[in-house]
Amino acid sequence: MRIRKIARTLRRRKIAQAQSVLRSKTDGHIASGPFQGLRYITDSINSAWSPKVIGTYEKELWSIVEEIIDKSYKLIIDIGAAEGYYAVGFAYRMQETKVICFESEPNAHLLLQNFAKLNTVDDQIEVFGACTPEVLSEIIYSDQRTVIICDIEGAEYTLLDPKKVPGLKNTDILVELHHFVCPDIAHIFYERFSETHRIELIQTNPRNYQDFPRCLTISKKYAMACMDEDRPCSMMWFWMKTKEVLVN
Repeated sequence: MRIRKIARTLRRRKIAQAQSVLRSKTDGHIASGPFQGLRYITDSINSAWSPKVIGTYEKELWSIVEEIIDKSYKLIIDIGAAEGYYAVGFAYRMQETKVICFESEPNAHLLLQNFAKLNTVDDQIEVFGACTPEVLSEIIYSDQRTVIICDIEGAEYTLLDPKKVPGLKNTDILVELHHFVCPDIAHIFYERFSETHRIELIQTNPRNYQDFPRCLTISKKYAMACMDEDRPCSMMWFWMKTKEVLVN
């Protein structure tokens, strides 16, 4: 355990050095990916900043992000929104869509609001504190095409429960599963949602130098560190789409 902790400390030091180099190379816009061109802020909450401004952050989800955009949802509920990478990104790409954000970290709220203003999408976005099953039930409407984006460090087990929030049965959901917090989370969610949703499993893949956007000039050593998302282990997501087609 001690060796692992030392290794992660050294890794984070390398990431910090790489980010310092990257800040001098970017023009303040996301360089690649589905949110390319978005003006980005200079900080992030509880996740690495550099993969976001590069655009390689959670690259495994690019096709799903584009699918969400193509479906023109009327409402996106971003739970665990942090500084707003997805909230502002989707609002930027989906100008007729409302985005409701939940974030328990108070320091993230001002960052998210400033990020939204920077990209002139602040009129599409509302920001609240921690989400509860009761609040979630109130904002999901059966006649409004809705998608939930959820990344809440293991609390998805408690929040995303159709017994507590019946509206989840009619809602598409992209959720990061924190199996290092709850080892059985994938099995539990499959049992909860397999009758009402088609479930696709996505897993993290290691980055390689070819993933780094060619529009940025940086050494290979720093490029690889800049794409490091500093995760404690490999991660997985469930992309859960309702089997019933709703008519707006």
